[in-house]
Amino acid sequence: MKILTENENYKVNIILEEYIPLKIILNKDEEALEYISYSKDKSSCLEFAVGIKSKLIKRITLLLCKEYSETANELIIENFENSKILLNGDDVECTVFKTILYSNGARIILSDKNSFKYIKIDNVYLGLSDTDNITEICVCGMNALELEHLKNELELQ
Repeated sequence: MKILTENENYKVNIILEEYIPLKIILNKDEEALEYISYSKDKSSCLEFAVGIKSKLIKRITLLLCKEYSETANELIIENFENSKILLNGDDVECTVFKTILYSNGARIILSDKNSFKYIKIDNVYLGLSDTDNITEICVCGMNALELEHLKNELELQ
């Protein structure tokens, strides 16, 4: 993974799709894609769609998440930088994989390591460890319909 300090103005779109808890479109250009998945057993899976040439994240899709919880607290992210992230690598088998629903967003935890810093892409924050591995994904500013869809799809799994 590589972090670039320049940042295009991304406009993140959340797509509500039946059977898919969370689908985030980061960049809609027509570049061919490759996929990197983060999973735990066969019960939880998140997929990054990455441009084959650019290595930029184009889409983040939460496909399954067995373990989730809710809190009335607000999700607030501090210690972030506006950057682009180039992602390459292999699929990751996670020892921890859970989603926390907040009053204004969601946090998808993919590691038992703490997030050292966050890379901000519009209202999506990628939490990175001190070795620049992805530890979590936070989505802030979700509306009631998006949160309800996420909760309903997680409950159906």
